[in-house]
Order: sequence, then structure tokens, then C-alpha cells
Amino acid sequence: EAGSSSNSGSAGNLDSASSVVSGDFSSEVDVDGSKNITIMGSTTDYSNPVEVHVSPSSGSGFVKWGYDIYPDSSGNFSLQLSGIAVNYIKLKYTGSATVTATALHN
Repeated sequence: EAGSSSNSGSAGNLDSASSVVSGDFSSEVDVDGSKNITIMGSTTDYSNPVEVHVSPSSGSGFVKWGYDIYPDSSGNFSLQLSGIAVNYIKLKYTGSATVTATALHN
């Protein structure tokens, strides 16, 4: 199912040049009403995956989504989620890094 014709979200809304260690979470982003989400970003940790966590409620109830994001050799990463129904999304880091990450959605 198609979302709206324009995207919501802003650059660095998950993290903006943030120093993270394994187990840290990004900010959560409200994606309620969106069916399509694109997560994109860059990290200085090329070896460890980034986990996607979703929840029906702000602040609690987050569970790991079935996909991890693996950065390429330059540290860039992206993931497209289409036709989904979640209200909040955030990332969990599995290594130490400096990360900038964005979630755009419609």
C-alpha cells in the first residue's frame, strides 16, 4: 500500500554525529500512519550491524525488528521497510562508533 506523496522526517532525526557504544539506542522517531520507512546513515563502525527496534508506544514496548542493517566498507547504510504498520522506530548499536542516521517515512 502506498503512503503519502511527501516524506516526513528530518536529517539526523535518529542520531546526528553521535558517539555511541554497544547497547546504545538512537532517538525514537514517530512514524505513526506511515507505511514506508527508509533508514539511512553513516557510521565509523564497519564491522557490526545496526539493529532496528519498533514499538506501538512511545518510550516503551520496543522489540527487535527482523532485520539488521550492515554498513558497507565506507560505513554507509540504508534499509527500506515497505507496507508496514509500526508507530515508533529507533536503532540499537552493536559496536562503538560515531553515527548519523535518518528515518524518512510516508
